[in-house]
Amino acid sequence: MTHLLVVHAGPATTVQDAGRLAWQHLGVAPAGFADRLLAALGNALVGNPLDAAALEWTQHGDALQVVGGPVRVAVAAWVDVRVDGYPVPPFRSLRLQEGQLLTVGPLLRGRHGVLAVAGGVQAPPVLGSRSVHARTGIGGELLAPGDRVPVLADTQSTPDRSLPSELVPQPQPLVRVLPGPQRALFQPDALPTLLAHPWRVLAGDRMGLRLQGPPLPLLPGAEPISEGVVTGALQVPPSGQPIALGPDRQTIGGYAKLAVVISADLRHLAQVRDGENLLFSLVDQLQAYEALVAAQAELRSLLARIAAVHDVLAFESPRLLRLLS
Repeated sequence: MTHLLVVHAGPATTVQDAGRLAWQHLGVAPAGFADRLLAALGNALVGNPLDAAALEWTQHGDALQVVGGPVRVAVAAWVDVRVDGYPVPPFRSLRLQEGQLLTVGPLLRGRHGVLAVAGGVQAPPVLGSRSVHARTGIGGELLAPGDRVPVLADTQSTPDRSLPSELVPQPQPLVRVLPGPQRALFQPDALPTLLAHPWRVLAGDRMGLRLQGPPLPLLPGAEPISEGVVTGALQVPPSGQPIALGPDRQTIGGYAKLAVVISADLRHLAQVRDGENLLFSLVDQLQAYEALVAAQAELRSLLARIAAVHDVLAFESPRLLRLLS
Protein backbone atom coordinates (compact mmCIF):
# COMPACT_ATOMS: atom_id res chain seq x y z
CA MET A 1 0.00 0.00 0.00
CA THR A 2 1.15 3.52 -0.73
CA HIS A 3 2.05 5.63 2.31
CA LEU A 4 4.20 8.44 3.62
CA LEU A 5 6.71 7.18 6.17
CA VAL A 6 7.33 9.67 8.98
CA VAL A 7 11.12 10.03 9.24
CA HIS A 8 10.92 13.07 11.50
CA ALA A 9 7.76 14.44 13.12
CA GLY A 10 7.00 18.04 13.93
CA PRO A 11 5.80 18.91 17.44
CA ALA A 12 2.07 18.61 16.71
CA THR A 13 1.14 17.19 13.30
CA THR A 14 -2.29 15.59 12.91
CA VAL A 15 -4.67 14.43 10.23
CA GLN A 16 -7.54 16.91 9.82
CA ASP A 17 -10.53 17.49 7.58
CA ALA A 18 -13.71 19.55 8.00
CA GLY A 19 -14.27 18.08 11.47
CA ARG A 20 -17.06 16.09 13.14
CA LEU A 21 -19.58 18.84 13.87
CA ALA A 22 -22.60 16.54 14.16
CA TRP A 23 -21.56 14.99 17.49
CA GLN A 24 -21.13 17.95 19.82
CA HIS A 25 -24.43 17.23 21.59
CA LEU A 26 -22.78 14.02 22.82
CA GLY A 27 -19.66 15.80 24.08
CA VAL A 28 -17.43 15.04 21.06
CA ALA A 29 -15.18 17.98 20.13
CA PRO A 30 -15.29 18.99 16.44
CA ALA A 31 -11.54 19.24 15.69
CA GLY A 32 -11.02 20.01 11.96
CA PHE A 33 -8.74 22.40 10.10
CA ALA A 34 -7.48 25.40 12.04
CA ASP A 35 -7.03 27.44 8.83
CA ARG A 36 -9.68 26.37 6.35
CA LEU A 37 -8.40 28.70 3.64
CA LEU A 38 -4.96 27.06 3.54
CA ALA A 39 -6.58 23.62 3.64
CA ALA A 40 -8.84 24.49 0.71
CA LEU A 41 -5.93 25.83 -1.35
CA GLY A 42 -3.72 22.83 -0.61
CA ASN A 43 -6.47 20.41 -1.58
CA ALA A 44 -7.30 22.34 -4.74
CA LEU A 45 -3.64 22.22 -5.83
CA VAL A 46 -3.72 18.41 -5.83
CA GLY A 47 -7.21 18.13 -7.32
CA ASN A 48 -9.08 17.15 -4.14
CA PRO A 49 -12.40 18.31 -2.74
CA LEU A 50 -11.65 21.36 -0.62
CA ASP A 51 -12.37 19.55 2.67
CA ALA A 52 -10.42 16.33 1.96
CA ALA A 53 -8.30 14.98 4.82
CA ALA A 54 -4.77 16.36 4.95
CA LEU A 55 -1.89 16.75 7.38
CA GLU A 56 -1.89 19.92 9.49
CA TRP A 57 1.19 20.83 11.45
CA THR A 58 1.99 23.40 14.13
CA GLN A 59 5.12 25.59 14.03
CA HIS A 60 7.33 22.98 12.32
CA GLY A 61 6.59 20.41 9.66
CA ASP A 62 7.72 16.85 9.11
CA ALA A 63 10.12 14.78 7.03
CA LEU A 64 8.16 12.21 5.02
CA GLN A 65 9.45 9.50 2.68
CA VAL A 66 7.35 8.15 -0.17
CA VAL A 67 6.72 4.41 -0.10
CA GLY A 68 4.82 2.81 -2.98
CA GLY A 69 4.63 6.03 -4.97
CA PRO A 70 4.30 8.11 -6.99
CA VAL A 71 2.40 10.53 -4.76
CA ARG A 72 1.21 14.04 -5.54
CA VAL A 73 1.43 16.53 -2.66
CA ALA A 74 1.13 20.28 -2.04
CA VAL A 75 2.31 22.37 0.90
CA ALA A 76 0.04 25.30 1.77
CA ALA A 77 2.04 27.50 4.16
CA TRP A 78 4.79 30.10 4.26
CA VAL A 79 7.60 27.65 4.90
CA ASP A 80 10.85 26.19 3.57
CA VAL A 81 10.06 23.01 1.60
CA ARG A 82 12.64 20.58 0.20
CA VAL A 83 12.60 17.37 -1.81
CA ASP A 84 15.76 15.29 -1.43
CA GLY A 85 17.44 18.46 -0.19
CA TYR A 86 16.40 20.61 -3.16
CA PRO A 87 14.30 23.70 -2.28
CA VAL A 88 10.86 23.77 -3.88
CA PRO A 89 8.12 26.40 -3.69
CA PRO A 90 5.08 26.07 -1.44
CA PHE A 91 1.59 26.50 -2.89
CA ARG A 92 2.53 24.16 -5.73
CA SER A 93 1.77 20.50 -6.34
CA LEU A 94 4.73 18.10 -6.52
CA ARG A 95 4.76 14.57 -7.95
CA LEU A 96 7.08 12.54 -5.75
CA GLN A 97 8.50 9.14 -6.64
CA GLU A 98 9.24 6.06 -4.55
CA GLY A 99 11.90 6.79 -1.92
CA GLN A 100 11.92 10.56 -2.27
CA LEU A 101 12.06 12.59 0.94
CA LEU A 102 9.84 15.63 1.48
CA THR A 103 11.04 17.92 4.28
CA VAL A 104 8.91 20.76 5.66
CA GLY A 105 10.78 23.18 7.92
CA PRO A 106 9.65 25.73 10.52
CA LEU A 107 6.92 28.15 9.54
CA LEU A 108 8.09 31.59 8.45
CA ARG A 109 4.76 33.09 9.53
CA GLY A 110 1.64 31.83 11.20
CA ARG A 111 1.09 28.88 13.57
CA HIS A 112 -0.31 26.18 11.26
CA GLY A 113 0.39 24.78 7.81
CA VAL A 114 -1.22 22.12 5.63
CA LEU A 115 0.18 19.27 3.54
CA ALA A 116 -2.42 17.98 1.07
CA VAL A 117 -2.10 14.66 -0.80
CA ALA A 118 -3.94 13.76 -3.99
CA GLY A 119 -6.88 11.55 -3.05
CA GLY A 120 -6.74 12.73 0.56
CA VAL A 121 -5.10 11.08 3.56
CA GLN A 122 -6.69 7.63 3.86
CA ALA A 123 -6.85 7.39 7.65
CA PRO A 124 -9.94 5.47 8.83
CA PRO A 125 -12.88 7.77 9.55
CA VAL A 126 -14.29 7.93 13.08
CA LEU A 127 -17.85 9.25 13.50
CA GLY A 128 -17.82 10.45 9.92
CA SER A 129 -14.53 12.35 10.02
CA ARG A 130 -10.80 11.62 9.74
CA SER A 131 -9.91 14.55 12.02
CA VAL A 132 -7.70 13.81 15.01
CA HIS A 133 -8.59 15.19 18.44
CA ALA A 134 -5.28 14.52 20.14
CA ARG A 135 -6.41 15.19 23.73
CA THR A 136 -8.98 12.42 23.62
CA GLY A 137 -7.43 10.18 20.97
CA ILE A 138 -10.57 10.30 18.85
CA GLY A 139 -9.45 9.75 15.26
CA GLY A 140 -5.84 9.05 16.19
CA GLU A 141 -2.84 10.80 17.75
CA LEU A 142 -0.01 13.18 16.90
CA LEU A 143 2.32 11.93 14.19
CA ALA A 144 5.46 10.20 15.48
CA PRO A 145 8.61 8.88 13.76
CA GLY A 146 7.92 5.53 12.15
CA ASP A 147 4.23 6.20 11.56
CA ARG A 148 2.85 5.40 8.13
CA VAL A 149 0.34 7.86 6.69
CA PRO A 150 -1.89 5.97 4.22
CA VAL A 151 -2.37 7.76 0.90
CA LEU A 152 -3.27 6.90 -2.70
CA ALA A 153 -0.77 6.41 -5.49
CA ASP A 154 -0.98 9.16 -8.11
CA THR A 155 -1.96 7.54 -11.40
CA GLN A 156 -2.77 10.80 -13.21
CA SER A 157 -0.30 12.24 -15.69
CA THR A 158 -1.62 15.76 -15.23
CA PRO A 159 0.75 18.74 -14.92
CA ASP A 160 1.55 20.28 -11.58
CA ARG A 161 -0.52 23.21 -10.36
CA SER A 162 0.66 26.39 -8.71
CA LEU A 163 -0.64 29.50 -6.99
CA PRO A 164 1.65 32.52 -6.49
CA SER A 165 2.25 32.65 -2.74
CA GLU A 166 2.06 36.45 -2.74
CA LEU A 167 -1.64 36.18 -3.63
CA VAL A 168 -2.50 34.15 -0.53
CA PRO A 169 -3.84 36.43 2.25
CA GLN A 170 -1.50 36.38 5.21
CA PRO A 171 -2.76 36.10 8.80
CA GLN A 172 -3.69 39.43 10.38
CA PRO A 173 -3.50 40.48 14.05
CA LEU A 174 -6.87 42.28 13.96
CA VAL A 175 -9.87 39.98 14.36
CA ARG A 176 -13.54 40.98 14.39
CA VAL A 177 -15.89 39.86 17.15
CA LEU A 178 -19.58 39.80 17.96
CA PRO A 179 -20.81 40.52 21.51
CA GLY A 180 -20.86 37.31 23.54
CA PRO A 181 -23.95 35.72 25.08
CA GLN A 182 -22.91 36.68 28.64
CA ARG A 183 -21.84 40.26 27.92
CA ALA A 184 -24.41 41.50 30.47
CA LEU A 185 -22.63 39.59 33.27
CA PHE A 186 -19.47 41.69 32.92
CA GLN A 187 -18.58 45.09 34.29
CA PRO A 188 -19.76 47.85 31.90
CA ASP A 189 -16.20 48.67 30.83
CA ALA A 190 -15.22 45.04 30.07
CA LEU A 191 -16.09 45.03 26.35
CA PRO A 192 -14.57 48.51 25.71
CA THR A 193 -11.43 47.30 27.50
CA LEU A 194 -11.26 44.21 25.28
CA LEU A 195 -11.48 46.41 22.18
CA ALA A 196 -9.10 49.15 23.33
CA HIS A 197 -6.01 47.10 24.20
CA PRO A 198 -3.67 44.64 22.45
CA TRP A 199 -3.77 41.11 23.87
CA ARG A 200 -0.58 39.12 24.07
CA VAL A 201 -0.76 35.39 23.33
CA LEU A 202 0.88 33.69 26.31
CA ALA A 203 0.52 30.12 25.10
CA GLY A 204 -1.73 28.20 22.80
CA ASP A 205 -2.57 25.01 20.98
CA ARG A 206 -5.46 23.73 18.91
CA MET A 207 -7.72 23.82 21.98
CA GLY A 208 -7.29 27.55 22.58
CA LEU A 209 -5.09 30.58 23.18
CA ARG A 210 -4.43 32.09 26.60
CA LEU A 211 -4.37 35.88 26.28
CA GLN A 212 -2.83 38.48 28.58
CA GLY A 213 -4.04 42.04 29.05
CA PRO A 214 -6.04 44.19 31.50
CA PRO A 215 -8.54 42.16 33.58
CA LEU A 216 -12.10 41.75 32.32
CA PRO A 217 -14.07 41.39 35.57
CA LEU A 218 -17.58 40.05 35.99
CA LEU A 219 -20.25 41.90 37.96
CA PRO A 220 -20.31 41.03 41.66
CA GLY A 221 -22.29 37.87 42.26
CA ALA A 222 -22.51 36.95 38.57
CA GLU A 223 -22.73 33.18 38.17
CA PRO A 224 -22.76 31.99 34.55
CA ILE A 225 -24.13 28.51 33.91
CA SER A 226 -22.44 25.83 31.85
CA GLU A 227 -23.60 25.84 28.24
CA GLY A 228 -22.43 24.99 24.75
CA VAL A 229 -19.42 26.80 23.31
CA VAL A 230 -18.21 27.47 19.77
CA THR A 231 -14.84 27.88 18.12
CA GLY A 232 -13.75 31.51 18.51
CA ALA A 233 -15.56 32.11 21.82
CA LEU A 234 -13.64 34.35 24.24
CA GLN A 235 -14.18 32.73 27.64
CA VAL A 236 -13.13 34.71 30.70
CA PRO A 237 -12.18 32.71 33.82
CA PRO A 238 -12.01 34.28 37.32
CA SER A 239 -8.53 35.66 36.55
CA GLY A 240 -10.12 38.07 34.05
CA GLN A 241 -7.69 36.92 31.33
CA PRO A 242 -9.58 35.58 28.28
CA ILE A 243 -9.12 32.26 26.53
CA ALA A 244 -9.89 32.15 22.80
CA LEU A 245 -11.22 28.70 21.92
CA GLY A 246 -9.88 26.76 18.93
CA PRO A 247 -11.16 23.75 16.94
CA ASP A 248 -10.10 21.21 19.59
CA ARG A 249 -12.14 23.04 22.23
CA GLN A 250 -14.50 21.41 24.68
CA THR A 251 -18.18 21.32 23.75
CA ILE A 252 -19.52 22.89 26.96
CA GLY A 253 -18.09 25.38 29.43
CA GLY A 254 -19.02 27.40 32.47
CA TYR A 255 -16.89 30.51 31.98
CA ALA A 256 -18.71 33.62 30.78
CA LYS A 257 -18.19 34.54 27.13
CA LEU A 258 -17.63 38.24 26.53
CA ALA A 259 -17.28 38.03 22.73
CA VAL A 260 -17.05 35.56 19.84
CA VAL A 261 -14.70 35.81 16.85
CA ILE A 262 -16.64 35.87 13.57
CA SER A 263 -16.33 32.91 11.20
CA ALA A 264 -14.46 34.89 8.54
CA ASP A 265 -11.64 35.69 11.00
CA LEU A 266 -11.20 32.30 12.67
CA ARG A 267 -8.16 31.61 10.47
CA HIS A 268 -6.47 34.77 11.79
CA LEU A 269 -7.15 33.69 15.36
CA ALA A 270 -5.71 30.25 14.62
CA GLN A 271 -2.53 31.59 13.04
CA VAL A 272 -1.32 34.00 15.75
CA ARG A 273 1.86 32.79 17.49
CA ASP A 274 2.85 32.73 21.14
CA GLY A 275 4.28 36.12 22.06
CA GLU A 276 2.40 37.98 19.32
CA ASN A 277 -0.47 40.41 19.92
CA LEU A 278 -4.12 40.27 18.94
CA LEU A 279 -6.44 43.22 18.47
CA PHE A 280 -10.24 42.96 18.55
CA SER A 281 -12.81 44.99 16.62
CA LEU A 282 -16.56 44.88 17.29
CA VAL A 283 -19.01 44.23 14.42
CA ASP A 284 -22.72 43.46 14.21
CA GLN A 285 -24.36 40.37 12.71
CA LEU A 286 -24.87 41.95 9.28
CA GLN A 287 -21.19 42.92 9.09
CA ALA A 288 -20.19 39.41 10.19
CA TYR A 289 -22.35 37.92 7.42
CA GLU A 290 -20.90 40.32 4.83
CA ALA A 291 -17.37 39.40 5.95
CA LEU A 292 -18.15 35.70 5.48
CA VAL A 293 -19.55 36.33 1.99
CA ALA A 294 -16.41 38.34 1.13
CA ALA A 295 -14.15 35.55 2.43
CA GLN A 296 -15.97 32.99 0.28
CA ALA A 297 -15.63 35.23 -2.76
CA GLU A 298 -11.90 35.63 -2.02
CA LEU A 299 -11.50 31.86 -1.90
CA ARG A 300 -13.24 31.47 -5.25
CA SER A 301 -10.94 34.09 -6.74
CA LEU A 302 -7.86 32.30 -5.43
CA LEU A 303 -9.06 28.95 -6.76
CA ALA A 304 -9.49 30.57 -10.17
CA ARG A 305 -5.85 31.73 -10.09
CA ILE A 306 -4.49 28.20 -9.66
CA ALA A 307 -2.83 27.30 -12.96
CA ALA A 308 -0.94 24.40 -14.51
CA VAL A 309 2.87 24.62 -14.60
CA HIS A 310 5.23 22.73 -16.88
CA ASP A 311 8.70 23.68 -15.62
CA VAL A 312 11.14 21.05 -14.36
CA LEU A 313 12.13 21.37 -10.73
CA ALA A 314 15.70 20.74 -9.62
CA PHE A 315 14.91 17.53 -7.80
CA GLU A 316 13.35 16.09 -10.96
CA SER A 317 16.42 16.59 -13.15
CA PRO A 318 18.48 13.52 -12.08
CA ARG A 319 15.44 11.28 -12.51
CA LEU A 320 14.76 12.72 -15.97
CA LEU A 321 18.37 12.21 -17.00
CA ARG A 322 18.18 8.59 -15.92
CA LEU A 323 15.01 8.11 -17.95
CA LEU A 324 16.59 9.67 -21.03
CA SER A 325 19.89 7.78 -20.79
